[in-house]
Amino acid sequence: MVCYECSVPANYEQIRAENIARYGWDTAVLDLLGHLYSDRTHFIFELIQNAEDAGATELSFTVYPDRLEVGHDGRPFTEADVRGLCGVAQSSKSGDLTQIGRFGIGFKSVYAYTRNPRVYSGAERFRIESFVRPFALDPATEPDTGPGDPGADNGRTRFVFPFDLDGVPAPTAVTEIAAALNRLEPTTLLFLRRLSRLRVAGTGVTEATLVRGTEPGPAGGQRISVLKDLPISKVTWLAWSRSLAAHRGPGASALAVEIAFRVDPGATPQISPQISPQISPLDRSPLSVFFPTEKETFLGFVAQGPYRTTPARDNVPEHDPANQDFVAGTAALLAEV
Repeated sequence: MVCYECSVPANYEQIRAENIARYGWDTAVLDLLGHLYSDRTHFIFELIQNAEDAGATELSFTVYPDRLEVGHDGRPFTEADVRGLCGVAQSSKSGDLTQIGRFGIGFKSVYAYTRNPRVYSGAERFRIESFVRPFALDPATEPDTGPGDPGADNGRTRFVFPFDLDGVPAPTAVTEIAAALNRLEPTTLLFLRRLSRLRVAGTGVTEATLVRGTEPGPAGGQRISVLKDLPISKVTWLAWSRSLAAHRGPGASALAVEIAFRVDPGATPQISPQISPQISPLDRSPLSVFFPTEKETFLGFVAQGPYRTTPARDNVPEHDPANQDFVAGTAALLAEV
């Protein structure tokens, strides 16, 4: 068992001073990062990817009338994480294509709804002011959590986002965020490696849990099912992956492209060798970079890979050499399948 009380938190005063020297006193321009996405509730996916990259298996979103709380069971924060959250384009993941968040700016999308986010993780207890200035929190400031709230468990990471923006009143924030959480589809978890349970609850939210399960599928593939309990729905996919080592060298062995076909809900549970009749074509099939992008492929199935995207993840530069390698790998995978 880790003794979080024995750990030493980051030096917030030093980080604050360094960031003031780096960004200056006037950080108003950084407000633009809070509006990076056309849909400001997109920050929900940024927080899902942060939990996945931290190795979390469970994640919860709970909406309160005055705040949003997000909790997960992933790796506790380190000083590098504090610096990453309080900086711009300083993510320690920036060179790792196997990590979903690589730009170090995704977390800034939470500033579409909050001015002073708070973080409780391991030994770290801090709030962020002016986007880049961390301040230590007094334990007495920790808000009460409801019974059984996963974010309240010792050793878990918890984010608290007060609805304190003048331009976005708390009732508006609650309405928008609750609607976005209610719209979360089971396929949100389809291409994640670690995160297998996602719970949403709170004001305006229909309490629900998404659970992902995997089992061996035909021809070396996987059968992936994602169940949503309220309202009850289940989506099942047949998925295959292919290592990119052949295209990018031995060092790329951790990278892979994937394709997934939705199984017809009316198909029999037993998969026959002839899988074609069980496939249900998709009306929309945007390219997935762990989560759907705005790049429509018109394939009728989902293609996924660690593509290099624009910072807002709304487009995929087609002339990027790495992306061209991923396309070639996907074509080879499809031929194999």
